[in-house]
Amino acid sequence: MRRLVLVLACAVTLAACGDGINEGVNEGRDTRGTIDDVTLHTADTVQPPTTDPTATDPSGSDTTGSDTTEVTPNDDDPFHWEQVDVGLEEGYLEVPLDYDDPTGATVSLYVVRHLAVDPAARIGTLLVNPGGPGYGGSVLAFSAEGIYGQDLLDQFDIVGWDPRGTGLSEPAIDCIDDYDRFFGLDSSPDTPQERQALIDAGTEFGESCQRNNAELLAFIGTESSARDMDSIRRALGEEKISYFGFSYG
Repeated sequence: MRRLVLVLACAVTLAACGDGINEGVNEGRDTRGTIDDVTLHTADTVQPPTTDPTATDPSGSDTTGSDTTEVTPNDDDPFHWEQVDVGLEEGYLEVPLDYDDPTGATVSLYVVRHLAVDPAARIGTLLVNPGGPGYGGSVLAFSAEGIYGQDLLDQFDIVGWDPRGTGLSEPAIDCIDDYDRFFGLDSSPDTPQERQALIDAGTEFGESCQRNNAELLAFIGTESSARDMDSIRRALGEEKISYFGFSYG
């Protein structure tokens, strides 16, 4: 049910506006507990990525980042892919919670892959991310046929993931119990009272987020997400990947 809500929310948002692609992507997620309610697993076999994320354009131009890109063989299917529909798969990838402690606790990234429609014309993998920050990106692969042109669909495996702390990745950031009250606030205040209400709500939200997710927040951010991207690349067995990011993504 959560997946259906995510897909519908993204479809509505895409139809509404371009840069507004992010709005509503994660609406409908079940209420989650705090970090204290989540078991952080230990992964003895997870290795940290050896390079910065790499990217190529479809023409095969030079990559950005490190010149040496190690690819780890993946005989055991680290994603444990399950078919969702024809040419559409979902799975999870365990990555280090703290890349400075690669054998410690892990987070589980939810990943969706839309396989290239024309395998004979396949160029490689296109990793996609709507940004936000704070929005899941799996829906951009789940709904790929309604988002991308036929050339991309034919020639790339389109892979979207929910960045750590978002969407269906675990553990997820959950700051408050009553989101309706916050979404119901006037985001364009006309009076000092309305402005103060926004300030108070923002302060309350931030303090609650820190209080409920203190152990996880230290490992949520751009650097960790970038390294997660490279972990996804390596787990896919790709020497190079292309990347399509919207907004912050």
